[in-house]
Amino acid sequence: MTKKNPKYLLYNNEFHSEHDTLFKNTNRSFRYGDGLFETMRYANSKIHLFDAHIERLLNGLQFLRIQIPKKWNKQFFKNKIISLLEKNNLHENARIRLSIFRSDGGYYAPRSNKGDFLIEVDSFPDPGFTLNKKGLKVDIFTEMEKACNLYSNYKSSNALVYVLASINPLHL
Repeated sequence: MTKKNPKYLLYNNEFHSEHDTLFKNTNRSFRYGDGLFETMRYANSKIHLFDAHIERLLNGLQFLRIQIPKKWNKQFFKNKIISLLEKNNLHENARIRLSIFRSDGGYYAPRSNKGDFLIEVDSFPDPGFTLNKKGLKVDIFTEMEKACNLYSNYKSSNALVYVLASINPLHL
């Protein structure tokens, strides 16, 4: 049996093993869904739609009034993602998740508006964007409506509508 290489994460500029404990119970993303994320694909040595993902994320942080350092720009995150891909020996196809959330502290009212970030990468077998060969299967989740407001343009840490829709009895 071959030993699997450990997976690494990048949390606030430091590499950590996937087995490390990174958060306390006071993490605001955990407690309140107080943060945003973007999921991206890496294929053919390129992060697909990178600019659009980062622009939406940065605009969302501004909307949530999460303060980030000026250096946290597109190039900063691209460099961090590439270094994490290399650290995990993912040179071809990967799934990337970049999460930014308000730093620990406070209850509903935060103690600080400073942001923290976490980058995760996983291997992704298919470099292409292929459709299901059997055709598309579409369903409507009627138990809850997604809110339609200024906030709904962003991918928040609280994705309950998507979680509930994914465990809808029709999918089990």
